[in-house]
Amino acid sequence: MKEEKTTNVEGFEITENATELNKKDFFKMLAKAEEGLTLTIDRVGSIFISKYDSNKVGCFIDYSFTEGSTKYEIGIYYSLGKPTITDYDKEGNPIYKVTITNGMNLFKIVAGIYKNLANAKDFKATEETLKNNLTGRTFLAEAGTSYNGGLLIEPVELIEG
Repeated sequence: MKEEKTTNVEGFEITENATELNKKDFFKMLAKAEEGLTLTIDRVGSIFISKYDSNKVGCFIDYSFTEGSTKYEIGIYYSLGKPTITDYDKEGNPIYKVTITNGMNLFKIVAGIYKNLANAKDFKATEETLKNNLTGRTFLAEAGTSYNGGLLIEPVELIEG
């Protein structure tokens, strides 16, 4: 994840690491933020086979935000369901195409950023498509809830990207 926040001390420029949050603390902060949090997608990780179900894949998305003068970062895992292998890269690793349905947590992120997808039933994407279209996006988010009552990131407004 990225390093941020710089200060000068005795002629040296010091770069401090962002404070890394666990998922529980992050969602508590998101739920308490009355005006929401401005989140930036710093990185979309590679698609990989789920350790719980070898027929499914997922990826991590790394977010960052600033609260007060402290920069925070969090990585959240997203299930991408059952993939289709479209090809193989130079190292022999599969290149997946995934179908992201409107019941998936990642769907809410993408549909919140790209409002023209909000009414879609699903959409298909490759790892490259996800990385190219999500990395660097900054949006205002509030705490939403999933069908099982867990907290989700609910994009409210695209700010940048």
